[in-house]
Amino acid sequence: AHCSWMRHSGRGAVAVAFGAGLLLMFVSFTSITEGFLPAFSGGSHSQVYPRAELRGTPTMDKWLLEHQEQIRRSNVKATGGEGGASLVFLGDSITQGWQFGAFSTRDPFLNGRSKPQEAALFRKRFGSGGAPPLNWAIGGDKVGDLAWRLGHGGLGEVRVNPAAFVLNIGTNDIKDPRKARPREVADGVTTSVVAQLEATWPRAKVVVLALLPRAPREFPITSTSEAWDEGNAYYRHIKEINARLEEAAARDPRVTYLDCSPGLLSANGTRLPRTTMGDYLHPSLAGYRILADCLAPVLRRITDAA
Repeated sequence: AHCSWMRHSGRGAVAVAFGAGLLLMFVSFTSITEGFLPAFSGGSHSQVYPRAELRGTPTMDKWLLEHQEQIRRSNVKATGGEGGASLVFLGDSITQGWQFGAFSTRDPFLNGRSKPQEAALFRKRFGSGGAPPLNWAIGGDKVGDLAWRLGHGGLGEVRVNPAAFVLNIGTNDIKDPRKARPREVADGVTTSVVAQLEATWPRAKVVVLALLPRAPREFPITSTSEAWDEGNAYYRHIKEINARLEEAAARDPRVTYLDCSPGLLSANGTRLPRTTMGDYLHPSLAGYRILADCLAPVLRRITDAA
């Protein structure tokens, strides 16, 4: 629409559009740097700003727009425009990948196929009334990012009443294993995310998925599998985080902890194959099918009882 208006209005339109663009950039930058992004206060992730390293950049603006678009899509579903949704998936690119396919742009192993297959799988295994569940995930999110999104529009503006939330978050918090703080990650999931969900939807259940196994990556990837043992830089961190998540879930009757990792590993559990974890971080299509087989029965029991 803007392009058509500019064609009919000539040079004056170009000048106005250019000025409006500068004004938009200034307002966007100013709003971000002067308090549009207040800290999330609560839990071990208090005073966490979302995407702090990106504040004032176009990437941050894109993240905010995606956040707002998710709110809009959620409310369309809630008002019947695209059917109801009894399930809401929350997380990072692994969860987002259910709907949009694997995320590695540098790995032909993941990109040499049709990505809509994941979306079809997502709709078929978890959809209701022909509509897929709500997918409220953004690639790259850490625990604090998701906590902020839930506290700033994600809960107050989304008019849904799901039977269950499916939560998988935390792997980006340990992206650099040398700086990983497993206890803080697990505590953040419990006190900054799960607590918000339970306070807003006291009748909904929360399924907390264990962090998936991963391995260090160097592109192009030439190996067919990587070790899943003490020699893997992520192994001990993920084991500790998952143990803490499981322990916390055992104390909360509204939370179910589910570890689908065994199905992604080799038969003896010591190797992480690319056939299931395509780039050693994101599942392949086969990996998503394994996750669906693991998760679907649990969600079916929850929705049947709702």
